[in-house]
Amino acid sequence: MFLVTLAFSGAVCGGTIRVPEDVPTIQSAIDQAGFGDRIEIGPGTYREALRCQDKRLTIEGLEGPTRTVIDATGLGASVMWCRGGLDDGLTIRGLRLTGGRGHTEPFGADATVGGGVCVERGGPTFENCHLVGNVSSYEGGGAWVAEDANVRFLRCQFNANRAERGGGLLVRGGRVTLMDCLFSNNRAVFSGGGLAVEYGGHAVVRDTRFTECGSTHNGGGVSLYDSSALLSDVTFTRCSAGVAGGALYQGFNARLERSNLTFSTISDSSHGEWHGDLAPPKGACCIADVCIEVTQEACGDAGGRWAGAGTDCLAARVAACPVPRPGDLNDDDEIDIRDLALLMSLWGESPSSSQWTPRTP
Repeated sequence: MFLVTLAFSGAVCGGTIRVPEDVPTIQSAIDQAGFGDRIEIGPGTYREALRCQDKRLTIEGLEGPTRTVIDATGLGASVMWCRGGLDDGLTIRGLRLTGGRGHTEPFGADATVGGGVCVERGGPTFENCHLVGNVSSYEGGGAWVAEDANVRFLRCQFNANRAERGGGLLVRGGRVTLMDCLFSNNRAVFSGGGLAVEYGGHAVVRDTRFTECGSTHNGGGVSLYDSSALLSDVTFTRCSAGVAGGALYQGFNARLERSNLTFSTISDSSHGEWHGDLAPPKGACCIADVCIEVTQEACGDAGGRWAGAGTDCLAARVAACPVPRPGDLNDDDEIDIRDLALLMSLWGESPSSSQWTPRTP
């Protein structure tokens, strides 16, 4: 009898539920799932808004995010809402989450949060998921992480999400880890077009790219406010902000550890309380026959010619700062009759003899 009981328990714990073969919807599979179960989702588009509370299980799209779509368009909710223990063992893998409009409970119907994903508490892991085209009226268009949550995003993409703050992702007091992720074309009205970390939140961001993310005010790529973050091997490309920090904004009481950050274009600027190493890049600037190494803006203000980011005067002097040739008044590298004519024109017309009066001793 004891052996039979063990065998039966093993069959129940860690079982597999297939959608749509075993149950027609993903939500019904979540509701039926037990501790450690696995939900396998076949390819297709599922018109659902999912709720997952206190579940230790794996939810996986078998053919990946390009063919397994959870679309909450018209449902007026987050595509996925999660609440559980800090280490609840919930894993979501290989899904495209789109069409979400956010969760209303934290701040009300006029200030929705977490259009794609809303995590109020718990420690879920999202792996190879695409959060695309989600909108929140307040925070976290793609995803929202609250103070009692510790969320991991691995190889995920945040694309074309919108919110007032944190277009791609907002961390409000919680913790988030981003590894090998892509933020592209996310927008925020106020701050953090790609990522906003606020109110005691903490983010660890490694091997991640922010491309064409923007904010009307601060932090087109990343915005930090009263929070902390570690950014390592992060690249910003064509990010922009209307006021400060096209790529990176470090506001009040924001603490930042950083290494190997790349600012690819002139709009990928940084702003904050630190920062010699994150200032706009310097390059060789030629002013007449003098070369100095300054930012492009400073070079332009001085009327110089900038040789480009990372260039130095030793290499640039020959090409960008040619040595002046005495007598070559028109800078054509030739000393000829044209220079003589220019010299005479600078002297002006010679006075006529009738106008000239000899100087008496």
